[in-house]
Amino acid sequence: MATATIAADEPLPGVVVSISGPKDKAEHESRISRLIALYVPAGSAPASHVRPGPFSAEFTGNLNLRLRSYVKFHAEGRGKVILLLNGATVLESSGDDLSKVVSDEVRLNKGKNVLLARYQSPDAGDAALRLFWESKSFPPEPVPAALLTHEPPGDDVATSIRMLEGQSLVGEFRCLRCHANTNTIPELSPDAPDLTDIGSRLKADWLAAWIEDPQKLRPGAHMPQPLHGIASKKIAADLAAYLASQGKPAPAPKVAGDAANGGRLFANLECVVCHTPPAGDDDPSRIALKYVAAKFQPAALQQYLLDPASHYAWNPMPRFALSETEAADIAVYLAADGQSVPKSIGGDAALGEGLLVSSGCMNCHAGKVKPAAQRAFPFMKLGQSERSSGCMSEEPDAKSPHFTFQASQRQAILAALNSGLEDVQRCDAELAEAEIREMRCTACHARDASESLLSQSLADASQSLHQQFPNPPVREGELIAAEQRIPSLTFAGDKLRPEWMRRFIGGKLDYKPRYFLRARMPAFAARAATLATGIAEQHGLFPSLPELPKPNAAFVEAGRALCGKTANVGFSCNQCHPIAGVAPFAPFEAPSINFQYVAERMQPDYYSRWMHDPARIDPATKMPRFADFDDKTGLAAFDHDATRQFDAIWQYLLTGRKIEPPQ
Repeated sequence: MATATIAADEPLPGVVVSISGPKDKAEHESRISRLIALYVPAGSAPASHVRPGPFSAEFTGNLNLRLRSYVKFHAEGRGKVILLLNGATVLESSGDDLSKVVSDEVRLNKGKNVLLARYQSPDAGDAALRLFWESKSFPPEPVPAALLTHEPPGDDVATSIRMLEGQSLVGEFRCLRCHANTNTIPELSPDAPDLTDIGSRLKADWLAAWIEDPQKLRPGAHMPQPLHGIASKKIAADLAAYLASQGKPAPAPKVAGDAANGGRLFANLECVVCHTPPAGDDDPSRIALKYVAAKFQPAALQQYLLDPASHYAWNPMPRFALSETEAADIAVYLAADGQSVPKSIGGDAALGEGLLVSSGCMNCHAGKVKPAAQRAFPFMKLGQSERSSGCMSEEPDAKSPHFTFQASQRQAILAALNSGLEDVQRCDAELAEAEIREMRCTACHARDASESLLSQSLADASQSLHQQFPNPPVREGELIAAEQRIPSLTFAGDKLRPEWMRRFIGGKLDYKPRYFLRARMPAFAARAATLATGIAEQHGLFPSLPELPKPNAAFVEAGRALCGKTANVGFSCNQCHPIAGVAPFAPFEAPSINFQYVAERMQPDYYSRWMHDPARIDPATKMPRFADFDDKTGLAAFDHDATRQFDAIWQYLLTGRKIEPPQ
């Protein structure tokens, strides 16, 4: 992961939040927050370098408006909050229910409005804050992330942000696997591929070329160059000979595979966001697939595509729930236009076994060979001169593996070292943000004011593949959306129940929510809990919710009728939404999510805001607005009261997988 550039001349997305521990402790950290929000469960740390306990937080930035507006503010949560806009205090609230105070109407200027929010956590229990606004034209909603910016930070804040980037890099490059450290946060020391029976999966020539210099095969690889000097080719060959002897290649694949179908899947799954195709040009920001056929034993490639984490739990390559036929098709496509690697000079497997220990390989990798008892010098005891040599040296050091760090990456890792890695606390909000960057989530998903890479820098690459491997015409009755728009991540933590997010991100759902997309949400099993917890906390919400309540039977039938297509009685929700096993009757361009899954998936507060004005949340949605500015609809039920009608529909949705379709 390349670290972000701090210096800039124009406002940057998000606001700066500076978090401090109790006054008698010198604990302080600044980071970028997308929202004026946080949630810190009792006993948890509010930041990586602030220990659990009472804390204060100060959010600074700008609230940017296209037009002058008149709004009111309130907060939700516990503790104490003071909000200033353009230097004037507009809101003060404290106690266990911050929402009890609503500000007077405030005039906001067109353009930039300088914002400052000071928060003090309660002395005990959970700390929580969410900042809301409302006006005569829209009901209360969290202040949108897309409208928040901050000025280029000063040196202190920039150093703190760089420190957090460095902590992520320490995990990505497995620094703590060699350098002794007492920290036990898994994200700071993830695993590496298991070498057990690796010869059944990977080819000897590729292993030798990879070990000798990973950067030649994959620029930007996290694996360092472990060997230097004139003997490196022979040592790499010895290591490869031993590894290739571990396990026998699997028999030929049972399914032959079809390259055209594989290319179509490669296009539909938008694999180009992380990879360049086998015959494509190199792109340093993505992993080239031109050596895949030279790397994998034929059957092993199919098995890898079926479950990339089977030998490597923290593999950044996710699982796409492919069938055996789909895996075979993609494997054939990847192998069709691949390149070869140089032939290995041949090595001594017996020597290679010993080299696995002496070279330090087993500090990162699991396998039959055990790592050496003596590990590299502890991180926090490295002197200043040592921090610019060895692994951190720009030029290869004969005594250390060589990482081709960028200058900004070295600066970030040094900032993390200077901060004290042993004292890093677990903060899921920060860890989730690091995972979103490392897993390239915004390559597929838009977020806040930023469009996805698929709709920007990678649009041509994606379109080229789709033209090369066009999809067949949609069959009659096949519910495929005309517009294949991958959903935005902007409201994920506010919209989705955390438990559902964990299952979805971890690949544990028994259905595909957006069945109408050809793309699939891949599974990141090792990261699912951190992402779901952290994303919820970023939005100021508790990362676990109680079980769904039982529906109020008195309103279920009314909600059912409101979802039907009877004229002047229902909103015709079943035109686009399937309900249980009944398909939508006229979806046109916009089939949507099955009603039987809505309540288990969605937060009720978000549901209410969505129902009142879908286009305010997603301007591109096909969902119509049914409520007018007086909170009335055209249907007579509940005296045309939109809120009561939408509440009745929610009770109907709470019947979940037992839902009965409308008449």
